[in-house]
Amino acid sequence: KKTIAGFMQLNNGVDYETVDNIPVDLIFALIVPEESTDEHLQILAMLAETLSNTETISKLRKSKNSAEIFTHLTNSQ
Repeated sequence: KKTIAGFMQLNNGVDYETVDNIPVDLIFALIVPEESTDEHLQILAMLAETLSNTETISKLRKSKNSAEIFTHLTNSQ
């Protein structure tokens, strides 16, 4: 009945044939109720903006625990 988001940082990146040829090591997942299309699109837009910031990506990769990760994801604007 509500949106749930998950984040994982892999110790070893996965070759995912990206444009920049950098292995994928940061993974996000969303579980969104079927009727929440607008919310889903808003979340994706926010994630795209947040993850386009190279400083935020660097901070995520250097994070030592989930509290630091949460801070970087929610205070990146």
